[in-house]
Amino acid sequence: MARKIGARVENNHIVVNENMETTVHGLFACGDCTGGLLQISKAVYEGAKAGLAILKS
Repeated sequence: MARKIGARVENNHIVVNENMETTVHGLFACGDCTGGLLQISKAVYEGAKAGLAILKS
């Protein structure tokens, strides 16, 4: 779905920056869909990071 709306995807993972932003303005991604460690603690951390970035924008 992310690819269909224009987000950059590499190796079946959505590409994000340090604030969990994708290449589509206003679209954030975190957890398993961004690759790396597949752990709940990572997903929670990245979700919180994305939420804070949304509040700041």
